[in-house]
Amino acid sequence: MNPVISIVMPVYNSEKFIQQTIDSIIRQSFSDWELILIDDGSDDKSGTICDMYAAKEPRITVLHQKNCGITKTRNLGLSKAKGKYIAFADDDDYCDENWLKINYKYIKEYKADFVKCGAIQKIYDEAGNESNIIYRTIDKFVVLEEEDFFNQYYYLKQSLILNTIWNGLYSIEFLNNNKISFDESMKWGSDDQLFNLDIYKKAKKGVIIPDTYYTWMQRKKHSKSKEYNLNRLDEYYRLYLSEIALLNKIFPDTIKERFWCIRVMQYITHSIFEISSLNKALLWKEKKEALKKLYKYPVLKKKYFNSVFQNLLKEKPLFALVLLLMHFDLWRTTLLFSTIYLRIIDIIKR
Repeated sequence: MNPVISIVMPVYNSEKFIQQTIDSIIRQSFSDWELILIDDGSDDKSGTICDMYAAKEPRITVLHQKNCGITKTRNLGLSKAKGKYIAFADDDDYCDENWLKINYKYIKEYKADFVKCGAIQKIYDEAGNESNIIYRTIDKFVVLEEEDFFNQYYYLKQSLILNTIWNGLYSIEFLNNNKISFDESMKWGSDDQLFNLDIYKKAKKGVIIPDTYYTWMQRKKHSKSKEYNLNRLDEYYRLYLSEIALLNKIFPDTIKERFWCIRVMQYITHSIFEISSLNKALLWKEKKEALKKLYKYPVLKKKYFNSVFQNLLKEKPLFALVLLLMHFDLWRTTLLFSTIYLRIIDIIKR
């Protein structure tokens, strides 16, 4: 008999943390699940630890493969899942004991395509010390149907609850019918956002739960999403295009312009700050070439500049300054400003 919920967990060099994650799943108050552990070519003891758990727990299956990245690994899990619903977990996080129970309760009760719960993001510095806590949640229970997807998008996006996959439970029938999977060309941390955007565009009903049932342990030394590669700028651009397509579909013009410019500048400034932080990894020449990639964003073109700049000046002055510097091709000043800004933030945090 097939399980109700399949949990897919890619595993890569997580020997220090994976036992805590697996134990938190074994302790779930909802018991009708299977856990698919996929060892993505780990060169530490992670694979052995997975095999040890599978030998003791019949609900756990382990697959071993050569390293091929997070998106291909998640898609493999999708193809192997036997459940009616699917959840995802990272190999160094923590799942509240009611994570599956509550998500399943509401996805079944409302016959929804997906459910999202709140999450806690714990950020750890290079030394492994907890440096910050962010609550990715909302202040009310939300059921999304028809125009609700349009009306609630800005509110939900600002809460960060739509950005990740591990705080969700998804109908496998819905994913299969709509041919939704992970884009295997996305390798640097934007794949889950693109996956969620695809779901949001195609879902007929969704449920958002304000309570937090998942803890994301964001460790700088372990997280793949904190590594940097210049190709990540291309991924940001593709993510931007996907979200803009959604905004064009769901928002009236009066709301769209305001939200549109803020979202675009979030992508741009995030990219600039990442480039600026790589003092040792990139030469100035390489940073300049990286900044040139950002000029694909139409917000930097003359046609859009004035209206976007005026909006940002009122709501996001820092973004407006960066936009101004970029608009006039002052790449060295842009990098210098963002580098100084990052150092000031670092000093404040200390």
